[in-house]
Amino acid sequence: MNDFQRIVKTLQNRDETCALATVVYTEGSTYRHKGARMLLFADSTMIGAISGGCLENDVLERALSVMETGQAQYILYDGSDASNDELLGDSFRFGMGCNGKTGVLIERLSGYNDEFIRTIENALQSSQTLDIATVFEMTNHAESSQMPVLSGIHAFRFENGDVSDAFGEDSPKAIHLAERIAACLDEFSAAKQPAAFVYKIQSEKGEAQEYSVLLERLPPVKELIVFGAGYDSIPLVDMASKLGWSVTVADARPAFLTKERFPTAQKLVRFHTETLEDVTRELRINPHTAAIVMTHHLERDAEVLRCILPRKPLYCGLLGPKERFAKIQKLWKERAYKISKELLRPLHTPIGLDIGAETAEEVALSILSELQAVMRNKKGTSLKHKRGRIHDDERVSQAKNEILNTTQKNPH
Repeated sequence: MNDFQRIVKTLQNRDETCALATVVYTEGSTYRHKGARMLLFADSTMIGAISGGCLENDVLERALSVMETGQAQYILYDGSDASNDELLGDSFRFGMGCNGKTGVLIERLSGYNDEFIRTIENALQSSQTLDIATVFEMTNHAESSQMPVLSGIHAFRFENGDVSDAFGEDSPKAIHLAERIAACLDEFSAAKQPAAFVYKIQSEKGEAQEYSVLLERLPPVKELIVFGAGYDSIPLVDMASKLGWSVTVADARPAFLTKERFPTAQKLVRFHTETLEDVTRELRINPHTAAIVMTHHLERDAEVLRCILPRKPLYCGLLGPKERFAKIQKLWKERAYKISKELLRPLHTPIGLDIGAETAEEVALSILSELQAVMRNKKGTSLKHKRGRIHDDERVSQAKNEILNTTQKNPH
């Protein structure tokens, strides 16, 4: 599951005051990127991670203070190769050797009923895309400024257009900031990666404030439909659920469709060949859905593919060798089914990456690795042979920063 799902699930079971740590800024090589989150509790329990273990203890100490005072904190960690940990200007240098910088916002949550958590849960349950803007740093360039501290304040926009924020209606400057962030969310709507930007407000007297804001998108929960409830589907469903997929298992055999076999599946659906079209329609397969066909029954696989491929799923995997798919195509031809090359585009068969998989667990790993690569538009090759950075979205984020860095005159 992703960080948001894990956080909501944790607070459903542990409704108490805690701290939320979020990676809001990165520069250079970092273990996790913008948008990574973890929960911290007063008893030192930590859920999730924002680094490879280098930052968590220091973040925990600061989180205890945040939970007590309610005042959000922003700290910039410098991962340069230094012999000792030290405070360096506005950042804290850790001798991690990765030569990257990580900015972390720590804010207090009141528990499960915190507005931030309920908004996230609402988006997850309604399968809506949610755009999130988080103010994580404010710099005043005038000692006389009356601008309230906004670090840790969020604005949200749902897919249906609903917008909410907590910038404070009694502050004209805060209203102006909220309006500008709403406009930036419009500009950001097509982006796939989180981006940080600095927004500047300057008064007629020349006084200025700078606000660092993280923009990110929470997509709907990923939907995976597994056709086939055999023994090899069990580790596949389990692994996919742990990776954050909402998994539906469909099969014609009721004895195989049990919660005991698939405790993490969201739905168990029985189908017959003659009702397959109705079932696939009810499952609402669409360009955001992934489907895996592994019924181990040739004619049934042929019918499943015939019904789901016209719905243009994001990914469709078929278990078995190329010769088996050739037999399926022969069946289609005999039955006068017309499946164009365009409809076959999302089909992957043989399914999975070539990792030498033998056991059901290894096959599941191979399949989900390929699915992950398709989701992220990657080739699924070894990083050893990749040139340049491990994560190539840094340049994209920097380009967004240049576009979104703005200076506005505040009329108030």
